[in-house]
Amino acid sequence: MLLTCWFFSLESAMVFKTAKLDTVAIVVTIIVTALIVGLGILFIVKVPYGWIWAMAMLLIPGISYALSPKTYRYDGASIIIEKVAGRTITIPIKDIKGYTVIENLSRMRMTRTFGNGGLFGYYGMFSTAEYGPINCQLTAMKNVVLIKTNTVLYAVSPDNIDGFVSVLGAPGEPVQPIAPDDVRQASPWILILPIGLYAATIIVLV
Repeated sequence: MLLTCWFFSLESAMVFKTAKLDTVAIVVTIIVTALIVGLGILFIVKVPYGWIWAMAMLLIPGISYALSPKTYRYDGASIIIEKVAGRTITIPIKDIKGYTVIENLSRMRMTRTFGNGGLFGYYGMFSTAEYGPINCQLTAMKNVVLIKTNTVLYAVSPDNIDGFVSVLGAPGEPVQPIAPDDVRQASPWILILPIGLYAATIIVLV
């Protein structure tokens, strides 16, 4: 009996690979990784104890890769976004109010509020004028599925988009863009952290 139940649960789980990195993500990943490796070598050769700085800089692409989405899994009750390493994100099917497919998310007026903008993917919090805050877990900006829950709007980029949409069932309440009159301007304070990190990076490089 237990063996039968285990076999059934294994068969009912469906795994969807993420889409391949799009051109922008590939270019960003190659350039940033090459720059960091080059700077690391320069630090090791020219700076006393430069290997410490080199190891610290290499953590940037390493952590970025580890936190990038790897697969989207459907277990019958939830959509589970699995990272290469680290915490998974679970979206219960009962909490999904609706979904829609966006042909090209990059065409929207998008701002990265707290996330990764291309190094091994696009993940974290972004904000769009059309849909508001979005928790992006993407490897490509085209053929994106927006999933609306009770509290959060998620964006995923499965390789097999038709198969992924089929497990979500009927679209339910369509994910509609925000009316222009209802758009609220983001507070400029959200820029303090990214600007601070950028300034700190420039100071370290100098």
